[in-house]
This record gives sequence, C-alpha cells and structure tokens, in this order.
Amino acid sequence: MQQELSGVFLLLMVVALVVLGFVLRRLSKEGGGKPTAKTKHIQSGRPVPNENPARGAVKKPQEVQEFDAVNVRRPTMLALTTVREDAVSPEVFIQRAFKIDREHWMEIESTDETRRSLEALFSHVCQLAWVPGSAFERHIYSVSFAPALEAALKEGIFRNDKSAGVVTHVTAIDETGEVLGNPMKMSLAGSKLGLVAALWAAFNPKGMPHELRAELEKENAEVAKRLADLPQHVAYETVASWTMRYASLSAVVAAVKSGVEADRVSEYLAEIDEISKDMHEQADRIDEAIEKRAGSVVNLEDADDALVHAIAYMYVRDLTVRFMRICSLLRVSIGDSFEEEVRCANAVAGDVNQFTDVRSLIAAAQKVAHDKLDPSHMRTAGEHEISRAAAIAKHAQELTEIHDGFLADLQKQARKVQDDIDQALLRQARLHRYAVRVSDEGMVEKFFVLNA
Repeated sequence: MQQELSGVFLLLMVVALVVLGFVLRRLSKEGGGKPTAKTKHIQSGRPVPNENPARGAVKKPQEVQEFDAVNVRRPTMLALTTVREDAVSPEVFIQRAFKIDREHWMEIESTDETRRSLEALFSHVCQLAWVPGSAFERHIYSVSFAPALEAALKEGIFRNDKSAGVVTHVTAIDETGEVLGNPMKMSLAGSKLGLVAALWAAFNPKGMPHELRAELEKENAEVAKRLADLPQHVAYETVASWTMRYASLSAVVAAVKSGVEADRVSEYLAEIDEISKDMHEQADRIDEAIEKRAGSVVNLEDADDALVHAIAYMYVRDLTVRFMRICSLLRVSIGDSFEEEVRCANAVAGDVNQFTDVRSLIAAAQKVAHDKLDPSHMRTAGEHEISRAAAIAKHAQELTEIHDGFLADLQKQARKVQDDIDQALLRQARLHRYAVRVSDEGMVEKFFVLNA
C-alpha cells in the first residue's frame, strides 16, 4: 500500500513539473516577468536590452511588403545626358522629392507654353520607384543640375544659346548608384535644341522678384510716410531737398524691382554710392550743428529754440538711417559682390548706432529751465518766466522719450532687416534645389524652388 502511494505521489510531482515548465515557457514568450539568467549578459550579468530585435519593430506597410516580395528593380534616379553619343556624362538629375520638404517648396510662376515645351524631359519619370506609404512624393520630382553646368548657367552662358543642352539619352540609376540596363534614347521632342537651358530659365525666370523685395518696398513706404510728416518740423527748403533725394532713391528702387540688366549694374551701384555718401554728409552736418547749438544755450529763449531744432534733427537723422538701410537692401538685391553684401548687412546695425543723439541738446535746454525753477532764482523771476521754464522742462522730458522711442524702433527694425539679409546671403551661397510636379498623365503642372 505504501508503495502504491509513493508511485502516485511521484506521478503527481512529474505532472506538476511539466505544467510548471509549460507556464514558465509561456510567460517568457509573452515577455512577462523579470529577466532571467537566460536574458542576462554572460560576462556582465546585466539584462540584455533587446534580446529579440524583431519584437516591437515598426513593420512596413502591406503594400510595401507586397512590392518587395515581387523583387522588381526600378530606378530611383534618372540622369539626362546632354553630350551626343555619350551616355556617361549626365548633366541633369531627376528623382522623387521627399515628403518632408513639401511645405518648403515655393512655386515659381510659369506659362502653359513653358510647361508644355518641357514635358518631354520628364517623359520617363513614371518609371521611378514609388509605393504607397514611402517617404517620397508621388507627383513631385526633385531636379538638380551638374555643378559645372549650373555654374555656367548662373553666369549667363547658354541662356540664350540654343546649341546648348541637347539631351540625347536617359540613364536609369538604382538606389546604390548602379546603372540599370542600357541608356534609353530620348524622344525627338526631348532632343530639341536648348531644352536644358530652357529648363534652367523656367527655374530662374528673368524679372522674378528678389526675396528681399517685400522688405525693400516696406522700407521705401516708411520713408514716404516720414517725408509726409516732415513739413511739420522743418523749413520748406529742407522738405524740398529731401523730396528730391527721395525721388532719386525711388528711381533706383523701381529699376531694381523691375530687374536690372547685367551691363547696368555698375551704373546703379554708383548711384547708390552717391546716395550713401550724401546721407553720411547730412549726418555729419547734423552732428556738428547739435554740438554747436548745445554749447550756446544760455537762456530760456535759447532753450526753447534748442528743443524746436531737436525735433527737426531727430526726423532728418531718422531719414538718413532709413535711406542708408534701403541702400544696403538695394546692393544685396542687385547682386553686388558677396563680400560687399556681407558688409551691407553689417552696416544696417552700424547705421542705427550713428543715429543722432540729441539728448545733449535736450539736456542743455533742460538745465536752463531747471536753473530758472530753482528756489534761489524763482524769487527774482516773473510769473511768465516760471511758467515758461516749467513748460520747457516738461517738453524736454517728452522729447527725451520720443528720441528713445525713435532709437528703439530703428534698432528693432534693423535687427529684422539684418536677419532677412543674412538669410538671403546664406541662400545665395548654396546651390538651389528645384522640383517639378508631374501628373499621372505626364503633364508638367508646376515648378518649385526650395525655400529653406
């Protein structure tokens, strides 16, 4: 009897161990429980951070998996060859654009005629690999030019020469940079003379507004507004002379907005130099006048006159700063040398620092007024003098606040203009990225340039 019980007990223990092993194995598969000895590094004894890399990995969309399963090799880039009978010298490259850049593409205006004439260059783009759920666009294609060709096109070479850029072959390239098959011959429509130059012209149309144009127009409008207020503070002769200066400046601004021909750039730069020189002379003249007048304020009459001139000096000096700021914007917009453009960007802040500090003139007037209001002098002063001194002291305080407001406004605007110029210079220093939108039917719909 005792042997039978022992046999049953052993059988139950075996069953219990089997069940326990099955439960532990199930828990380990589900990731439950703490790391065991099997999930720890043999030498360090620390838990392995990811024993099974496949667990929790992001899976490809079903469409992508199905496409990969077919194992069809499709190109990721097309290279257009512009050298006759030479398919290994590509000068234009086309590939699908990244979706992440979508919000940064800025559309370039184009005509139906231009778009139709360039469709032949994009007749093979539908062959580029793409599946739903990928990081690439379906209809937007990035276009880049060979560095040597782009440099020549920027200099104006080939722009009007229809013998340049004859596309003869299209080469398909995979994601590893390997050529797929033999180069394809371009159609007769795609082999027309000058299509590559025409493509560049579509991305860089003549007369396209400069990216600083809005800032230039804003500054020019602000000067016009300040000129309208000028007659309230200065003599008629001063208003007339500044009106003539503004007419000269506006003529240059209008010419730059409409597009300056390359052979006339030096002419307009010379005009800008003359305007800048005149502004510096005006500034120096005002500074000398302030210093001289501040030293001659000895009575209430002089103090009153000093405050009247302080207002005029502030308004005129504000104009000189804004004129010089517009000159800096014009230089960058015209396309002066990069070094000169950088100097102009720095000059925007420097011009503000030269804003006339009329506080010395205001302080001189304020001192005379306070002296008259001193108790020791009030006994001998008449009621009219005391009233006038109090008005001058109050006016002087108001002018100090106005002056500080002028200066703060100029500094704030200068920082924004300087940032805009800096960004424009950075974009000039690097190669532009272009793109086109092509429909499923092969029709070119839009041209873009990356604005980032």
